[in-house]
Amino acid sequence: MLKRGVILEPNKIVIKEYSLDRDPKNDESLLKILYCGICGSDVHVFKGKHPFVEFPVSTGHEVIVIIEKSDIFKKGQYVAIRPSIWDNECYYCKHGMPHICENLKVRGFQEEGLLAEKVIIPNEAIFPINPKNDEVEAFTLTEPLSTAVHAAKLSCLAGKRVAVVGLGTIGILTAAVAKVYGAKEVIGFDVNSWKVQKAKEFNFVSDALSPQETNAYKDFDVVFEAVGIQSSIDTAFNLVRKHGTIIVIGVFAGPGTVPLHLIQDREFIIRGALMYTDDDFSESINLISQKRINTQLLISKIFDGIDQVPDAFHYASNEKNSFKTLIKL
Repeated sequence: MLKRGVILEPNKIVIKEYSLDRDPKNDESLLKILYCGICGSDVHVFKGKHPFVEFPVSTGHEVIVIIEKSDIFKKGQYVAIRPSIWDNECYYCKHGMPHICENLKVRGFQEEGLLAEKVIIPNEAIFPINPKNDEVEAFTLTEPLSTAVHAAKLSCLAGKRVAVVGLGTIGILTAAVAKVYGAKEVIGFDVNSWKVQKAKEFNFVSDALSPQETNAYKDFDVVFEAVGIQSSIDTAFNLVRKHGTIIVIGVFAGPGTVPLHLIQDREFIIRGALMYTDDDFSESINLISQKRINTQLLISKIFDGIDQVPDAFHYASNEKNSFKTLIKL
């Protein structure tokens, strides 16, 4: 029997046995999971704060795997998996926006997750990678980096002053992508002084500081909100210039408030950023392969073995001075 991680209810994750009772079809491959990352959305689910998930849920969506059986991929090939599932039939899929598919589902949220020893996946969701032995873990961040890439593409950043509110994994990766895409200045804001310091150490930002220090910087062309709480949205509005753009990446647990009178009066542009396209996913792999963004820096702790999943989730949920937690399967 194989094993996988399942969140039964808020704050309770267990290891369950399962079996794969069929071979992959011609358009599928059998994969062995090597590493699975825990992201902020997984933590939201674990804490019962994700608005689009029902319990119990088989979790996990950030993985690096190897091919075990496939008609088109070589056995032993390293690959990444795009966890989003599209119907390819709705208006959005037919108009180049499959990431907001009318019937969008995501592995680990609305479909069986990837925190499992082996899975069968459609070939269209499989992306080959070619890491060196000491770089395999870095590609586990392909999926979160894809989210940052997609968000960064929503506004021209070249020559612009950019702020990122929230320096968790997604926020700090968005800052790194903004620098790669030619932003004139990238300033990060976070209430966690450890993350502020690390963002500067990693050279992912021009500067980083507490949101209470926003008077030091004002009038940004583009502000990314990467937390998903009311205070971070308020900070974003305090930072953006007139006719500037706010891009919301953070996943909110429910409704919030925005200053509609200022949106009208100052012609603010507000955009949401959801996940990524296949192009964004490929771009993410290239950024890691070409070492333009060193995702290895963000791996804070690796738990060895699927039986360590409960400990890994409790660590990721409670440790404030941390970025990416991985589980080695």
